Amino acid sequence: MPAYRLSPWAAYPQMREDLNLTILQIVHLLKDNGFTECRIMAGGISAGATLAAHLVLDREALSSLGLDQSIFSGLLSIAGPLDITEMPDFLAVRSYAGGKRGSPAFEKANPARLLAQDSQISAMIVHSKRDAIVPFACATSFYHKYKGPKTLHTLQRASHLGTMRFATDDLDTARTIREWMHHLSEHTIPASKPG
Repeated sequence: MPAYRLSPWAAYPQMREDLNLTILQIVHLLKDNGFTECRIMAGGISAGATLAAHLVLDREALSSLGLDQSIFSGLLSIAGPLDITEMPDFLAVRSYAGGKRGSPAFEKANPARLLAQDSQISAMIVHSKRDAIVPFACATSFYHKYKGPKTLHTLQRASHLGTMRFATDDLDTARTIREWMHHLSEHTIPASKPG
């Protein structure tokens, strides 16, 4: 569960540096502990989901690190701004992107730009229709553009923070996420043998 530098003191390019260091360290730890056949399920909540999408979907960045997308089994987004073009024009969004809507920096910071026709990573998107911070359209826009295997779990009345109640008392969402993760472990992650 890595951290990353935050806006307004850092913008997406600095956060991407943090993602690069994170994934290299994870791959190193897996190798050192004999789990080289395991694949990674990346996920996050809110802005963390945006960065998880970048981590999984940015093939060019992965290639520059000597990695490829096959190290991932899944992407979990909980209340994530997955298509930032659907976000209101908040200062926080511009600070994260490092530029205004329509600028090259804003485009680069948008995970929806990374969607490819041949995507095969399973994506689980949990979002509320009543999210007042990250509009539901951020999730649905990404979901409709994503060509890989995908699930959209829609909450009807939860707030942005309420979306995270799967950890406490939203048993339906907790079950949905658990079943999706179980499916990943059965169908996409080879059994590893500690070496």
